[in-house]
Amino acid sequence: MAANDSRSLANQRIPMANHSRTLSSYDHPHWNQFYENGDLPAPPWMHMATGVYVIIVALSGTIGNSVLLLAFIG
Repeated sequence: MAANDSRSLANQRIPMANHSRTLSSYDHPHWNQFYENGDLPAPPWMHMATGVYVIIVALSGTIGNSVLLLAFIG
């Protein structure tokens, strides 16, 4: 597989150099097990997918409410 293949992104380990923990003294020690092994709580693409989902839900809610306002007020 190519290095930039998006299908292989979910199976890659993330190097810890990319993720600094500057406020680790404020974190509960439970979370150290994920960073010591190189495992992050979620893969990087999950944050983008969640953001896209939130935007879709917000837009559909706004459009739906606008349609109702136009139907009952207009």
